[in-house]
Amino acid sequence: MDAITHTILALASIAGAWYGGRALLVRQARRFTHDMTSPEMLRHIRQLDRLIEQMTFEDEAHIHGTEVGEHQPLQLELFAHRGADREEQA
Repeated sequence: MDAITHTILALASIAGAWYGGRALLVRQARRFTHDMTSPEMLRHIRQLDRLIEQMTFEDEAHIHGTEVGEHQPLQLELFAHRGADREEQA
């Protein structure tokens, strides 16, 4: 077998394994969400989706509410208690 034939066969087997594995993962994921998921888990997933949509909406509203050119996303204050202590001391 020459090098070109060997390369073609190797690439074909790798591609077949890759796409076959992806197809199995997609099939397994679809089966999991439809067959194995309890109603409580589905309710929780929908609740998280609504929460993410609400947070995204609030973040975009904050960005559009700032002045033009100040497009900054919401930032969490990591050490809020330290800042409050400093303001009380001043």
